[in-house]
Amino acid sequence: MCSSDLARRQIGFADQIFISKDTTTGAYALKLWVNSQWESVVVDDFFPVKDDRFKAARSAGAAFAHSHNMSELWVPLFEKAVAKYYGSYAMLERGFVHQALTLITGAPTKCLYLAQASNGSGKSVLWRELLRAHENKYILGVASITGDTTHKEILESGIMMNAAYLIYEVVQVEDRKSTRLNSSHLAHL
Repeated sequence: MCSSDLARRQIGFADQIFISKDTTTGAYALKLWVNSQWESVVVDDFFPVKDDRFKAARSAGAAFAHSHNMSELWVPLFEKAVAKYYGSYAMLERGFVHQALTLITGAPTKCLYLAQASNGSGKSVLWRELLRAHENKYILGVASITGDTTHKEILESGIMMNAAYLIYEVVQVEDRKSTRLNSSHLAHL
């Protein structure tokens, strides 16, 4: 689970990464927060795709990061800009949600590893941190990874493995604690 310090939840928060958008030519200038400064990267809107068998899939055939049915263009544009900055898509293989939040917002981030934090007394500390971050309007993100130790309940919950999500809501009503993720995952990793 990650949170971005300073970044506030606003409609279109991702628009802040665009310096310019020329949809007629397909050229986009984006800014990334790298090495304590904004760096400009220009990319086109041609994306790596899988073969035709995947055109009707949720990914709309996209080979890398995508929103559901490619409904949000900023996701693959942002990933392409980061891949260009770092030299290739392969360089992004070991990236984390908190690193992406910093690249987008320029704000410091914090990463918690849920497997470690959600056991024993760590559960209450984790919940308090989630509530505080949500109350302070931090952008909260979470990613799922495939692993041999993934609980059956998680696999059956509808959460996609190897995907990133935004956490929209953190609520406690009496003893019931709940988080709400965006309904379609932010990006397939």
